[in-house]
Amino acid sequence: RLFIHGWTWLLPHPASQIQANDSRRWTVEPGVSDAFLPPWSKQVFDTRIFNLDGQLFVTFICKGCSFSISHVQLSGVPTSNGGIRSLRAWVNRRFVTKRTWAQGRNQATPQEETDNIWC
Repeated sequence: RLFIHGWTWLLPHPASQIQANDSRRWTVEPGVSDAFLPPWSKQVFDTRIFNLDGQLFVTFICKGCSFSISHVQLSGVPTSNGGIRSLRAWVNRRFVTKRTWAQGRNQATPQEETDNIWC
């Protein structure tokens, strides 16, 4: 049986996506959490999340890159029923490649130095 613990939008580029008093929807207010309207700037697509040695990472495709991998930061408050409230998800560091062979391969991780892929 599946249980949704909480949900929120990932902010892959917080420096460009968080700003107070922007009524145009290009950014979001500082401290937003849970079910807020996502910002229009710096959107990402086809996001995959994975766990590596207890750390969460995401791979995704963005308008300006062929492939990106990021370390995910999470914060939230546990609820009495096992859920999470005030859930926030963001990245503070991104690793990007623009190599065309990496386009659409966000289920694997390219190793730039050797042109190998590890899954």
